[in-house]
Amino acid sequence: PYGVECIPENAFANRVGLREIQIPGSVKTIRRNAFKNCSNLQKVTLEEGITELEYSVFSGCTNLEEIVLPNSIEEIGGNSFG
Repeated sequence: PYGVECIPENAFANRVGLREIQIPGSVKTIRRNAFKNCSNLQKVTLEEGITELEYSVFSGCTNLEEIVLPNSIEEIGGNSFG
């Protein structure tokens, strides 16, 4: 929901039911492995305001076809999309 400032480590890891997500700009940081191995995830939209993606955030998302990154991103950790 709007107002959340951080998505914690492993928050949605291994959720095969996720197909599309939109993360509001109130979130500033997405912690490591937050969406790791969400194998059916196809589209991610990150709204303006997000500044940091930690290590391996979307690693293992083998069906990810589209990701919308805002200009506000300042740091993308290694293997974020590996």
